[in-house]
Amino acid sequence: RLAAGETRAAGELYESLYLARGALPLDEQARVLSGWARVVRARSGLEAAIEILSRSRAGLEEPEAQGLLDVTAAGLYEAEGLYEQAAEAYRGSY
Repeated sequence: RLAAGETRAAGELYESLYLARGALPLDEQARVLSGWARVVRARSGLEAAIEILSRSRAGLEEPEAQGLLDVTAAGLYEAEGLYEQAAEAYRGSY
């Protein structure tokens, strides 16, 4: 877990990476999206983070990249105690 000041700095870094993600290979885009979703969850809530992952998943054609987003979504659901949604997310449905 990051301290408050570190969270803010990480958020700024991920926001910059998120905006420039199109220039990155798909596997790196997935890592950026995973980190950005965690920042968005802290800033705006679970629904906003899941929406980013869901929309982004459709644009990633590599199964490994999609899988990383699935695991991220599942982890976000699990952190909220939403285990049925987490199980669906592991299957790529969220």
